[in-house]
Amino acid sequence: MPSTSEVCQTSGIYRVVNHIKHPKEITMVKGKEFPPCSECRARVEYSLKEATKH
Repeated sequence: MPSTSEVCQTSGIYRVVNHIKHPKEITMVKGKEFPPCSECRARVEYSLKEATKH
C-alpha cells in the first residue's frame, strides 16, 4: 500500500486508509509522489479506488 513520499505506480483515484481525522480521496498521476495529509501534514497511506489512464 503506497504512502506519503512514495512514487505513484498507477494513475488513478486513491483514498486515504489510515487517517480517520481527515478522510479524503485524491487523484494521482503515475510518477508523482504521494502527499501527506493536506490538512495536518501527517504521513498517510493510500488505497487505489479506481485506476485511470494518463
